[in-house]
Amino acid sequence: MMKPLVLWCGLSVAALLGAQETPLLLNPGFEDLVTAQVDPAGQYQGWTLGTPPEVPREWKLNNAYPGSLECRRDGSHDGAVHVRLNGTGRQPAHLYQICAGLQPERWYRVTAWVRGGPLTLSFYEYFTDRGIGGSTVAQVTGASPSWRLVTGFYRTPGAGYRHSALALSVPPGQSAEVDTVAIEPLPAAEVSPDAPDVLVEGAEVALRLSATGSLRELRCPGLEDDLGPGETPWRFLTVARAGVPLTVHRLERDGDRLRATFLDPEVEVVLRVTPHRRHLFFEVVEARPADLESFSVEFPVRRRQTVGPAFNATYDDTAGVCFLGTTENTFQRSLAQGDSVQRLSVNGEVRHGLVGAGMALVAAPRKAFHEAIMTAEREHGLPCPMLEGQWARFSEPVRRSYLFMVDASEAGIDRIIEVARIGGFGTIIFLKDNWLANHGHFDINRRNFPEGLPSLQRAVAKIHAAGFGAGVHVFGPSISPNDPYVTPRPDDRLAYLEVAPLAEPVDARATTLVLSAPPELPPRTKPTGPSPTPFLRLGDEIIRVGEVSTTAPWRVEGCQRGALGTAAAAHPAGERVRAMLAVWGFFMVNPDSSLADEVATRFADVINACDFDMVYVDASDGMADQPAARWYYLNTMHLKIYRKFRKDILYQTSTGTGTNLLWHLVPRSASADGHGDLKGYLDQRLPAMLGMAANFTRPDVGWYYLFKEVRPDQIEYVCAKTIGLDASLSIETSLAALDSHPQGRQMLEMVARYEHCRRQRVFPEALRASLLEPQRDVKLVPDGQGGWSLWRAAYEEPRFVDVLDGRQNVWTITNDQAEPCRLGVEVVRGANEAPAADYDAAGGVTLETFEDRAPYLASAENTYETFVVGADRVLTPDGVVRRGLTQRFAISTEGARVGAACAVMTAENSGGPEAWSGIGRRFSPPLDLSAQRALALWIHGDGKGEIVRVQCRDTQGRHADWRPAMTYKGWRLHVFPMADATDFDWKQVAFLLLYFNSVPAQASVEVRFDDLRALPALLPLTPLRQPSLAIGTTTLTYDVTLQPRQGLTDEGPGGVRFWPGSMAPSIPVATLGEALELPPGTSTITLSSAPGEPFPIGTQVLLYRLWPLRP
Repeated sequence: MMKPLVLWCGLSVAALLGAQETPLLLNPGFEDLVTAQVDPAGQYQGWTLGTPPEVPREWKLNNAYPGSLECRRDGSHDGAVHVRLNGTGRQPAHLYQICAGLQPERWYRVTAWVRGGPLTLSFYEYFTDRGIGGSTVAQVTGASPSWRLVTGFYRTPGAGYRHSALALSVPPGQSAEVDTVAIEPLPAAEVSPDAPDVLVEGAEVALRLSATGSLRELRCPGLEDDLGPGETPWRFLTVARAGVPLTVHRLERDGDRLRATFLDPEVEVVLRVTPHRRHLFFEVVEARPADLESFSVEFPVRRRQTVGPAFNATYDDTAGVCFLGTTENTFQRSLAQGDSVQRLSVNGEVRHGLVGAGMALVAAPRKAFHEAIMTAEREHGLPCPMLEGQWARFSEPVRRSYLFMVDASEAGIDRIIEVARIGGFGTIIFLKDNWLANHGHFDINRRNFPEGLPSLQRAVAKIHAAGFGAGVHVFGPSISPNDPYVTPRPDDRLAYLEVAPLAEPVDARATTLVLSAPPELPPRTKPTGPSPTPFLRLGDEIIRVGEVSTTAPWRVEGCQRGALGTAAAAHPAGERVRAMLAVWGFFMVNPDSSLADEVATRFADVINACDFDMVYVDASDGMADQPAARWYYLNTMHLKIYRKFRKDILYQTSTGTGTNLLWHLVPRSASADGHGDLKGYLDQRLPAMLGMAANFTRPDVGWYYLFKEVRPDQIEYVCAKTIGLDASLSIETSLAALDSHPQGRQMLEMVARYEHCRRQRVFPEALRASLLEPQRDVKLVPDGQGGWSLWRAAYEEPRFVDVLDGRQNVWTITNDQAEPCRLGVEVVRGANEAPAADYDAAGGVTLETFEDRAPYLASAENTYETFVVGADRVLTPDGVVRRGLTQRFAISTEGARVGAACAVMTAENSGGPEAWSGIGRRFSPPLDLSAQRALALWIHGDGKGEIVRVQCRDTQGRHADWRPAMTYKGWRLHVFPMADATDFDWKQVAFLLLYFNSVPAQASVEVRFDDLRALPALLPLTPLRQPSLAIGTTTLTYDVTLQPRQGLTDEGPGGVRFWPGSMAPSIPVATLGEALELPPGTSTITLSSAPGEPFPIGTQVLLYRLWPLRP
């Protein structure tokens, strides 16, 4: 296989034209030298030359890829002279020569003697009908003090080919010496066109390969068309040696063996081929020589309507083809070739063994394709999960939704079962920390399950007895930092990377390590994300790493000694240093060690003992690709686990659909965490979820968080999409969250209605498909005949109403329908008892007007940054941020709520989830607020769900904090009772700090702040009595009183309900007045409450239009 190498060389047409009788390479030993005329800067064509400045005749210095060149006369391999190339720039340095005598479509051997290294031998290729191409033919990796012969093989292109140029290149910062370069034709290399094809036939599949290893035909009886690539030639086997790909040159069959030879006479690969009914099985039985680096078996087939990359397939209504790796040491790759060919390959790498690699080429009519895949799985030892008698991928269990509880316990299991019943879920799963004390030994969390395993077994038995499936969430496959495999002595069978040994001894207190060479560590990634972790192992001690120097002397500074419960100790110079590999804070296992099997057994023992039905393996994404390849780690560890289960279970992972061997285990894939802007987030994920069907994988819409900030319209939006996708729904919540959420019961009952309609396929296909339209809300309501109907809903922005001031309590809504539509209403008292205060009260003090940015600049006086702490902390002029987040803090005269200006704080997070930032100012002298009772701050939210943290610091460094969530848009007054901070000196308020917390990955957020005041009193809490809405002359009053954590819903045709909170069922509400309808055009809606009573602060109101849904 040719690797493209697109390079620009300043070559004239005349320079390319040469006599065909000239040698293939001139001055191959660099003996003939020319003195070069250097410019005033001492350079020649952008290159630095040795002394004297000489260049070898016939060889060209590529001025687009400059470096330095020396013509040396010391220790040459042949003759008196050799050259030394140095990569001194940012790109490789290229020395080349035009080879005018090469003929099209011919094979040549290329050799060179090399000392040092690395070095690459490649060809520039020139064509009459297209731009410059290229091909790498040999590579020297690493450096050697002795001369070594490097050999490669090159086949010139065919159509449109003009000339080639041989290039010698050295990477930046490297050097290599070269002598005696040669190009020789291989006259006997061509395979006779009369050489017989290789035919492999199963009962219902036949494969024909040419004698040069190209796929000629792939056929199934009963199908008229050839499944192969037609006229597209592609050799099916490639190996790599010394970094250079070598394609099969000749293929011969000997019984059940396919023997592949290459132009390099030392290279040979033998495959055993076994025909089966609808698939052909290949196994690598020989691969020579030992320094082969990789192999790729690749079948180009005609691309059909659908491509399933997760299982390396292409199929349509007529036929299907897939090429499956069947052993842990294989991985798959699917690539498009032009408009009509799909290249399906199975690959292996020498670090995980080439011999023994197995692969199955499955081809069948479409009606038999599923069964053909299942047969291949079973016949070659792969899992083929069956759930309730069906292939798991198309079984009923993968359609069932699950309830993900984050506060599961034996004591609470009866309530959890009741929650699942209310929500119509099919399965209940437990968060990892609820049921586990550690990962590795998998001891049970006895705080929640007091008797350990017996308690957990009783809980699962209750779940099963109630008719639900039971499952668990777990991290891995990896080891938690608190597990006995890590502490107090780390196990030798964990995954490590060798780092340079200690250059100097250290005692048990030293916080700086000096290493003997640059540390071989992979680059750091986001702090909550994948490896490498900031941990080293020296002896039996684990050390948390601070900063690593990038220049000599190689120092690791800011170390925490004796981390994770290990003992700090002295270490001598020369001590072995190893990096501990981890993912998402958990440590990886050496997949080839006995620990891998041990950990898999421990986990499976718990699953089997409790008879769990489902496992969600989280944090399988983002694993390091060394020392084991990521695909190999996932293949090996997940397969070890699954094979130890005593029954087939529903297995999900955080790797999406799963690829390679993992695909066989994973019939359903989640869309990942949904929080903040649930609707927008789901719309972003919809294309990926729709694409899962191509991989025979069912989407799982979740997890979606049902905690205090989520609204029913958001969950209903998600539920509607599950009907359109026919996808399960997974809701993450807790008993505490449901009890405190005013609408917890309302949302669960709504989920149950949607689950019934989805699983029973109540609505016609066209209507279901229409629900996938982005930003299209619906309501599911009774149809009056014992069934259900869908109505179109158009929501206004949720609004907090704190006072009936003619602004907050007034809406202008346009009905763009030709007919009147119903008005839907939600009125909710907050989950917390929202404090209230008179913002303009006499005796109040304005602490900050946000009209001047200068006080927020870090300085010797304003040391706010000392309080903003966290991993990967970076100080910027606009605040302290976690690496990967960019913040801007500015003053704006536009859109202020109070006075002439306000502060605008924005952040863009290009890193991982849960990003943060902070900025602050100092009060000098400190403020005495002891006479005040509350702080009141105007905040303009963006509705994206991030947390704003408002913090005061006293002169002793103690803090008072409030954390409003930005789940709303527009200005809202936040009142913070000062009594909440019990250990704070309000007589000595020294700092004000403003933070962003929980900024989602790849998101931007913006909030505004306006006048912060300290107020002398809090207003008494009041209920909301008899809320009413008026449209023109029509008023509708609801006969209800809402206390905190209670809500009211008017769903038009769905009726009016009072939600008492604490998961209590709803109660019908009597109304006074006519049903609310909006006439076509613009209307004004006004909210009011019982006359003569104060309106309670923090009342959330959501209005929406309703009309019958038509597809």
